Amino acid sequence: MNCVGLTEVIVPESVESIGYGAFWGCSDLESLTLTKKLKRFADRAFFECDRLKNIYYIGTLKDTEKLTIVGSENTAITETPWQYIRAPQSPLPLIIIGVSAVVLIAIVVIILIKHRLRQMQGHKVEQPEPEA
Repeated sequence: MNCVGLTEVIVPESVESIGYGAFWGCSDLESLTLTKKLKRFADRAFFECDRLKNIYYIGTLKDTEKLTIVGSENTAITETPWQYIRAPQSPLPLIIIGVSAVVLIAIVVIILIKHRLRQMQGHKVEQPEPEA
């Protein structure tokens, strides 16, 4: 593979297997990001990737139990420490909380306005009588 200057690889979620020698000789590769959808590394997938120092795994240590690493020539993968990253969460719960807070504030404001109007109705303001 011609990968001169390739320093980072982010494997898409759609990839479930990295084939034999896929990144063989990518000697500039320093960073690799994987997802828990990845199930298999074929032999020599990252052979001679001696600068690989950061492997980011979007998943948990338990998720890696389903991952198969084939062959003995994947030392770049097996000897580099992995860093586990939580999968990004959907912002939907935060949006719902934000909208709920705005609605709650609006309800409180309406109640306060109604209460104030009732108070004002209880105090009649005397109008001066027009002069004849």
